[in-house]
Amino acid sequence: MPDDVNFVAYVYEGGSPVYLQCAGTSDAMTIECHKVDDDGQDRHYIVGRGGDHSDPPTVTIPYFEGTASATVYPDEVFALDDATDIFFHYYETGEVPDRYRLRWYDLTWPQPTS
Repeated sequence: MPDDVNFVAYVYEGGSPVYLQCAGTSDAMTIECHKVDDDGQDRHYIVGRGGDHSDPPTVTIPYFEGTASATVYPDEVFALDDATDIFFHYYETGEVPDRYRLRWYDLTWPQPTS
């Protein structure tokens, strides 16, 4: 995005809702993908390697200088080198590499109870 464009305003004013983002540190970060699925719905996903998700996620990734955090599964934590590969592939293709799994993250508020 150009420096003079506000991302949130761009999306809300009809710009593309498709993006890849990360939060955390170079040692431990989470990567999220927002895309439009084949059924025309835009959805938010957490990128992971695939693993046991039968229990609630347990790894806390702080961001915004520790004022916010995301809680993810251990297979959804990336170091800088892996994240760089994912972002570079996404930049070239518009897709997360096939070897990774996407876990749908419902952004509906209030969050549904399980």
